[in-house]
Amino acid sequence: MRHKPKPTNNQIVGGFLRLVRWPNLLILAITQYLVYACLIHPETAWYEGFRDKHLFWLIFSTTCIAAAGYIINDYYDIKIDLINKPDQVIIGRYLKRRWAMGINLFLNFMGIAAGGLVDKKVF
Repeated sequence: MRHKPKPTNNQIVGGFLRLVRWPNLLILAITQYLVYACLIHPETAWYEGFRDKHLFWLIFSTTCIAAAGYIINDYYDIKIDLINKPDQVIIGRYLKRRWAMGINLFLNFMGIAAGGLVDKKVF
């Protein structure tokens, strides 16, 4: 029986960032900000959106929920991903399945809580 080497901290962090698809999350946040700045409040200066705490919490909320969605998607697609792209599987290699589910729950909770800071309807 071969012993699998324990992943390093850099591999764990890198795997997590790939797991949550950070470029997609960045595009999501930038798009939401641009919609606010260009479509909802085009009459104000572009940098005013950075001062709006409700906009910040809304973007934070949706980003957390999207990241949680990416994690749960990879969690349930492990078997097919091991066949189709075995070198790109994160859960089980760099991040234990239990940790993936815990992080998923945490991100969902943070997203819902941040939505509550915006408005009861968003919550």
